[in-house]
Amino acid sequence: MCIVEPMRKYNKIITLLVLCLFMLVPLYPAIVMRTSETEMHVAVTDRVEERTSLPASSLILPLCSIVITAKHQGKGYLKIFHTPLTNGLGEVPYTLYLDDRSSRFPDALSYQCSPSIPLTIPLATISALLTRPLPGARSSYSSEVFVYLFFDM
Repeated sequence: MCIVEPMRKYNKIITLLVLCLFMLVPLYPAIVMRTSETEMHVAVTDRVEERTSLPASSLILPLCSIVITAKHQGKGYLKIFHTPLTNGLGEVPYTLYLDDRSSRFPDALSYQCSPSIPLTIPLATISALLTRPLPGARSSYSSEVFVYLFFDM
């Protein structure tokens, strides 16, 4: 038993020395967490002046212009969903229409950018194509519009 006692002391001293050596050597983590350098801004401009200048019987109503300022690596896309126009008494369905492409709003508008320079992307100028003229004042109608912006790194 006398020999085992000094061995335990040496084991403790060696373990302590090894731990001290590890403290002196800089250790690097295996996983590094990093926040992405992503900046996104969506600017929606109401086209109310254009809308008020149209006759009440017009089926096409200018809604808005959408511009994105993005700074990230990769591509992204924009989706828009909406509810019908309603005034509490009735509904008037509509579809979104792209003014500059003379077509129906696609399932998604896509873009591509780089993280080094913020990129301003005019995505769309959107109008509503009504199924029928609005009965009553336009200002009494409302609709909820949901804008979803997705991006892939």
